[in-house]
Amino acid sequence: MQSAPQPVQLSELFGVLRRRVRFVALAAAVGLALGVLAWVVLPTTYTATTSVELAAPADPSSSLDVATEAQLVTTGDVLATAADQLGETRAGLKDHISVENPTDTAILDISFTTSSPEDAAEGSRAVASAFLAVRGKAADDRVQAQRQATFDRIESLEQASERYDADSPARGAIDREAQALGNRAAELATIDTTPGRILGATSTPSTPSSLGLLPLAVAGLALGLLVGVPVAVMRRETSAP
Repeated sequence: MQSAPQPVQLSELFGVLRRRVRFVALAAAVGLALGVLAWVVLPTTYTATTSVELAAPADPSSSLDVATEAQLVTTGDVLATAADQLGETRAGLKDHISVENPTDTAILDISFTTSSPEDAAEGSRAVASAFLAVRGKAADDRVQAQRQATFDRIESLEQASERYDADSPARGAIDREAQALGNRAAELATIDTTPGRILGATSTPSTPSSLGLLPLAVAGLALGLLVGVPVAVMRRETSAP
């Protein structure tokens, strides 16, 4: 019956590493080379961010759902509007965009990542502007739809009122309802549908957002050691009598 393998003591581990130093060094060198290769192969990218402060919904009965608003940034209408401004395709634009919402705020940070710092700033600003334009139009459309529905109801009531005598209680009730709806239509006309505002200018990034040579080289070196050290210890175990 074979005995269970004993755990490697720290002193034994250092001894193994000393005997296998060439193998561990080779693994570290390979990892370092892979990190440098990743730096050479991966594209350099820049990220610019535009902050947008959201206005409260035009409808007082509705609450602001910032998470839902964040999802709207990458929807078709916004992408189409921004793509027209940038001369890009809607499908290709989406992959460049990311959105974050700072905790407990009504602010969306709209970021755009691409290979040029100038294009990143232009893209971020265009997407933010397109989002506000689409959001504002949607609010306008909702208010106009409510006003039209109110006017249609008033017209229907006026036609119904004509069927009754001037001093009829029924006609009085209909006229009062029509008047109340007229007041409602006037209120709708004063609703502010401003979608929000852009906070400050969009800065052109001065440094890449992608990982540079040093972080990738260190990551590659660490990966090489993470692979090399356990393999060196396993080789010790398999070669032990």
